[in-house]
Amino acid sequence: MKKLLLPAALLFSLNASSQRVAPVQDGDIYSFTVGNIVFELDASFGGRISSFKINGTDILYPAQNGNDFLWGSTLWPSPQTWPWPPPFDALEYDAYAGEIKDNKVILTSAKDDYTKLVFEKTFYVNSADSSVNIEYKVLNDGTSGKSVAAWEVSRVHSGGITFFPRGAGSITGAFGNQFETIDGIAWFNNHFVLSWTPLDLTNCLAVEPSNRRTDNLYLPQANFTSRRHLYLP
Repeated sequence: MKKLLLPAALLFSLNASSQRVAPVQDGDIYSFTVGNIVFELDASFGGRISSFKINGTDILYPAQNGNDFLWGSTLWPSPQTWPWPPPFDALEYDAYAGEIKDNKVILTSAKDDYTKLVFEKTFYVNSADSSVNIEYKVLNDGTSGKSVAAWEVSRVHSGGITFFPRGAGSITGAFGNQFETIDGIAWFNNHFVLSWTPLDLTNCLAVEPSNRRTDNLYLPQANFTSRRHLYLP
């Protein structure tokens, strides 16, 4: 009887791939479904996250007539040294090239004329723990180095609690004085609630990227990868 021996690294890779939820493609829309979670991407409009539903309720603010590009969740280059509205068409508004590989959805922008950057976004869902995993690559395709960081911008419904680890410096902006810091965590209770269906996120745990950075990154013709995970037991 013949025996097939596989290296440990390959066995790990095969096991990890088997735990990924198979995405479904419908034109430019890619979606993952695991349990009560539906996670959707729109490659035709900036390769953004267009919907993230739990028990049928969308956490993200949806695309509607009149709200232009201010919907879903997208990626911007930081810091914001650019004018408003965002001038990087290839990254924010234009269609991304999409492919499915090893049960991952990979969306890649064209080279942006304004920033000279290329964004590559990889998404996959793990069936073992219901985690949605996001990997961002920022590629500098220009002729000179740039100082840039990956900036996730998510539009959500009004209301709820916002919290994040408190860094150095003060919290500024229109609501800066309404934050309360407890044990190094800044908290803000948004009382300005519009009409929407309440969502129970009691058992949800948001996990920061393992390689979180607080400073900008210098990209001398190189790329930077950012990983984000959201665990929904």
